[in-house]
Amino acid sequence: EACVGGGDGCRGVAEVGGGTGGMGEQEAMILVAGSFQGRGSSADTLRLARGLQDCGFNPLIVCPDASQVPESAATLQIREYDLPDARLLQHVITRFVASDLRESRPCLVHVQSRHAAPFGSALARRLDIPMLLTIHDYIPGRGRLPVDRSLFSRVIAVSESVRDDLIERGAVVDDQVAVIHSGVEVSEQVDNVSL
Repeated sequence: EACVGGGDGCRGVAEVGGGTGGMGEQEAMILVAGSFQGRGSSADTLRLARGLQDCGFNPLIVCPDASQVPESAATLQIREYDLPDARLLQHVITRFVASDLRESRPCLVHVQSRHAAPFGSALARRLDIPMLLTIHDYIPGRGRLPVDRSLFSRVIAVSESVRDDLIERGAVVDDQVAVIHSGVEVSEQVDNVSL
């Protein structure tokens, strides 16, 4: 699927990887991520998408740049959209992306970082579906969470200290945030390992 240079402010949409087919057969979830890097929250997003596939869900990763996604992620559905910072353009792009994804009837938008929260929350609002937000880091200085807290169903903090920071800043209330530590991939078979 491609939309290159469309008149609606779209730089392009590119389908990366073959995916598992159409998004209609399984429950679809949208994972909104930032530009991919080979580590950190990008690796967490790929792990989550694989785990969702293993559990019978159909994850679709939406991001501005997937050029650094490893070939091992070729079975995942990843769509690139130009996601500008300018609010006016973001409104137009959000409308375009929502229209593009509406037929998949996703049940959830899971925003993978606070940096992707403005776009992810606008997308959830436009699709009229719940939003989940994962926070991997502290909000710097006097910064605020860049999203209206009434938009997300839950917030996942990757550590107790990130959770405490969010609560202290008033970004979330205690019963709205859960701590889920980042996972790591391990092989299913571990040979004799001595510690």
